Amino acid sequence: MGRLLLFLLFSILSYLSIKKNLAPPRPKDGQGGPDKEKKKGLDPHEADETFKDPVCGTYVEKGSSLHLVHEGKPLYFCSEECRDKFLKSR
Repeated sequence: MGRLLLFLLFSILSYLSIKKNLAPPRPKDGQGGPDKEKKKGLDPHEADETFKDPVCGTYVEKGSSLHLVHEGKPLYFCSEECRDKFLKSR
């Protein structure tokens, strides 16, 4: 009986883990989703591009991130906090 309960518990946890990993990511509040990308007039392929935040290392989508040009190179940030940290360090 104990083995059956352990098997059921393992099966349920496996199912939930797989379901979570296969679900499409949901945009966070204030970040662009497909509707916001259309409103901004972004090319759908351009919105899918991801860039690494130079401060925290998070990968962000071009269409939903903060950006600035530093020494002729565009940089993309996940938040105002990371952008401000970058600007203070320069």
